[in-house]
Amino acid sequence: FSGTCDSRIPITCVQKDLPDLRHGTASTLATLLRHENRKYFCAASSSGQRLNTDELLEFVVSHGSEPSVIIDVGAQFLEDNREIASKWLGMSKEKFGAIFFSENDEKMVLNRDGTVEPFASSIFSEEIGRCLLYLDEFHTRG
Repeated sequence: FSGTCDSRIPITCVQKDLPDLRHGTASTLATLLRHENRKYFCAASSSGQRLNTDELLEFVVSHGSEPSVIIDVGAQFLEDNREIASKWLGMSKEKFGAIFFSENDEKMVLNRDGTVEPFASSIFSEEIGRCLLYLDEFHTRG
Protein backbone atom coordinates (compact mmCIF):
# COMPACT_ATOMS: atom_id res chain seq x y z
CA PHE A 1 0.00 0.00 0.00
CA SER A 2 2.97 2.30 -0.58
CA GLY A 3 3.11 3.64 2.96
CA THR A 4 -0.64 4.08 3.27
CA CYS A 5 -1.67 4.13 6.90
CA ASP A 6 -5.33 5.02 6.88
CA SER A 7 -8.84 3.66 6.81
CA ARG A 8 -8.74 2.92 3.06
CA ILE A 9 -6.88 -0.33 3.55
CA PRO A 10 -9.33 -3.25 3.23
CA ILE A 11 -10.43 -4.59 6.59
CA THR A 12 -9.19 -8.06 5.64
CA CYS A 13 -5.63 -6.75 5.32
CA VAL A 14 -3.40 -6.17 8.32
CA GLN A 15 -0.84 -3.37 8.25
CA LYS A 16 2.61 -4.54 9.39
CA ASP A 17 4.88 -1.51 9.49
CA LEU A 18 8.60 -2.18 9.49
CA PRO A 19 10.08 -0.91 12.75
CA ASP A 20 12.75 1.13 10.91
CA LEU A 21 10.07 2.95 8.89
CA ARG A 22 7.50 3.74 11.59
CA HIS A 23 8.77 7.31 11.90
CA GLY A 24 8.14 7.88 8.16
CA THR A 25 4.61 9.26 8.42
CA ALA A 26 5.54 11.76 11.14
CA SER A 27 8.74 12.69 9.32
CA THR A 28 6.87 13.37 6.08
CA LEU A 29 4.23 15.40 7.88
CA ALA A 30 6.90 17.43 9.69
CA THR A 31 8.60 18.19 6.37
CA LEU A 32 5.36 19.25 4.69
CA LEU A 33 4.48 21.56 7.60
CA ARG A 34 7.81 23.40 7.62
CA HIS A 35 7.52 27.15 7.23
CA GLU A 36 9.18 27.22 3.80
CA ASN A 37 6.60 24.74 2.48
CA ARG A 38 3.56 26.81 3.40
CA LYS A 39 3.15 28.49 0.03
CA TYR A 40 0.62 27.57 -2.58
CA PHE A 41 0.41 28.87 -6.12
CA CYS A 42 -2.52 27.89 -8.32
CA ALA A 43 -1.01 26.85 -11.64
CA ALA A 44 -3.90 27.60 -13.97
CA SER A 45 -4.73 30.08 -16.68
CA SER A 46 -6.74 33.19 -15.85
CA SER A 47 -9.85 31.27 -16.94
CA GLY A 48 -8.96 28.32 -14.68
CA GLN A 49 -7.74 26.04 -17.48
CA ARG A 50 -4.83 23.60 -17.24
CA LEU A 51 -1.47 25.07 -18.34
CA ASN A 52 0.49 23.38 -21.13
CA THR A 53 4.09 22.27 -20.51
CA ASP A 54 5.74 25.52 -21.61
CA GLU A 55 3.30 27.64 -19.59
CA LEU A 56 3.71 25.44 -16.51
CA LEU A 57 7.51 25.54 -16.67
CA GLU A 58 7.42 29.31 -17.13
CA PHE A 59 5.09 29.51 -14.12
CA VAL A 60 7.54 27.46 -12.02
CA VAL A 61 10.56 29.53 -13.06
CA SER A 62 8.85 32.90 -12.61
CA HIS A 63 7.63 32.49 -9.01
CA GLY A 64 10.31 33.76 -6.67
CA SER A 65 13.46 31.76 -6.16
CA GLU A 66 13.90 29.21 -8.91
CA PRO A 67 13.21 25.69 -7.61
CA SER A 68 15.72 22.96 -8.38
CA VAL A 69 13.32 20.03 -8.17
CA ILE A 70 10.00 19.23 -9.78
CA ILE A 71 8.17 16.26 -8.31
CA ASP A 72 5.35 15.60 -10.76
CA VAL A 73 3.11 13.34 -8.65
CA GLY A 74 0.00 14.33 -10.58
CA ALA A 75 1.44 13.80 -14.09
CA GLN A 76 0.98 17.46 -15.00
CA PHE A 77 3.69 17.16 -17.66
CA LEU A 78 2.72 14.79 -20.45
CA GLU A 79 5.82 15.05 -22.65
CA ASP A 80 8.91 12.88 -22.65
CA ASN A 81 11.13 13.40 -19.57
CA ARG A 82 14.12 14.47 -21.69
CA GLU A 83 12.00 17.07 -23.46
CA ILE A 84 10.80 18.50 -20.13
CA ALA A 85 14.36 18.54 -18.78
CA SER A 86 15.57 20.32 -21.92
CA LYS A 87 12.86 22.99 -21.84
CA TRP A 88 13.36 23.60 -18.11
CA LEU A 89 17.14 23.81 -18.42
CA GLY A 90 16.71 26.28 -21.28
CA MET A 91 14.68 28.53 -18.95
CA SER A 92 17.11 28.19 -16.05
CA LYS A 93 19.83 30.77 -15.55
CA GLU A 94 21.61 29.11 -12.64
CA LYS A 95 21.92 25.37 -13.32
CA PHE A 96 24.36 23.52 -15.59
CA GLY A 97 22.45 20.29 -16.13
CA ALA A 98 19.11 18.56 -15.67
CA ILE A 99 18.67 15.09 -14.20
CA PHE A 100 15.79 12.94 -15.43
CA PHE A 101 14.85 9.29 -15.96
CA SER A 102 15.06 7.94 -19.50
CA GLU A 103 12.48 5.73 -21.19
CA ASN A 104 14.71 2.79 -20.15
CA ASP A 105 14.39 3.86 -16.50
CA GLU A 106 17.99 5.06 -16.34
CA LYS A 107 19.01 8.17 -14.41
CA MET A 108 20.44 10.55 -17.02
CA VAL A 109 21.89 14.07 -17.14
CA LEU A 110 21.22 16.57 -19.88
CA ASN A 111 24.15 18.99 -20.02
CA ARG A 112 23.77 22.61 -21.01
CA ASP A 113 25.50 21.85 -24.35
CA GLY A 114 22.71 19.37 -25.20
CA THR A 115 24.63 16.16 -24.59
CA VAL A 116 23.01 13.41 -22.52
CA GLU A 117 24.96 10.96 -20.38
CA PRO A 118 24.31 8.50 -17.55
CA PHE A 119 24.16 10.30 -14.21
CA ALA A 120 26.55 7.85 -12.52
CA SER A 121 29.42 8.67 -14.88
CA SER A 122 28.74 12.40 -15.23
CA ILE A 123 30.59 15.20 -13.48
CA PHE A 124 27.32 16.01 -11.72
CA SER A 125 27.16 12.72 -9.79
CA GLU A 126 29.20 14.48 -7.10
CA GLU A 127 27.64 17.93 -7.63
CA ILE A 128 23.89 17.38 -7.82
CA GLY A 129 23.27 20.90 -6.51
CA ARG A 130 24.37 22.30 -9.86
CA CYS A 131 21.49 20.50 -11.59
CA LEU A 132 17.75 20.62 -11.96
CA LEU A 133 15.97 17.41 -11.01
CA TYR A 134 12.76 16.29 -12.69
CA LEU A 135 10.91 13.31 -11.21
CA ASP A 136 7.98 12.10 -13.28
CA GLU A 137 4.89 10.50 -11.76
CA PHE A 138 6.27 6.97 -12.12
CA HIS A 139 9.41 7.81 -10.13
CA THR A 140 7.57 9.58 -7.29
CA ARG A 141 5.40 6.68 -6.18
CA GLY A 142 6.05 3.93 -3.68
